Amino acid sequence: MTKYTAHFITAAELASHDFKADSPEKALHLALKLWKRDPRALKFESRGLCPLESITIAGHEENEEELAIWHSDKARLRWAADNLLNALKDAVAILGSVKPDAS
Repeated sequence: MTKYTAHFITAAELASHDFKADSPEKALHLALKLWKRDPRALKFESRGLCPLESITIAGHEENEEELAIWHSDKARLRWAADNLLNALKDAVAILGSVKPDAS
């Protein structure tokens, strides 16, 4: 089994927990299971418990890339809304520079 580090991320806090698993996906499953069973078992670096936004799984070595990731529906919706707003601003700028046809 490989050792993986799960980073639990909320809007205002971060906690890490190590898991031994056969794959990053299984480590992610264990991380979600821990969160659902007992989120207070995690040592968050902040004042209180906020809604979970994402969990990332990385290898145990420092600076190792993310191997698996989960985002809450609310986090995905917020990021999608930001992308949509930026696209709309770009569209308005482009459409504002189009000259009407004089025919």
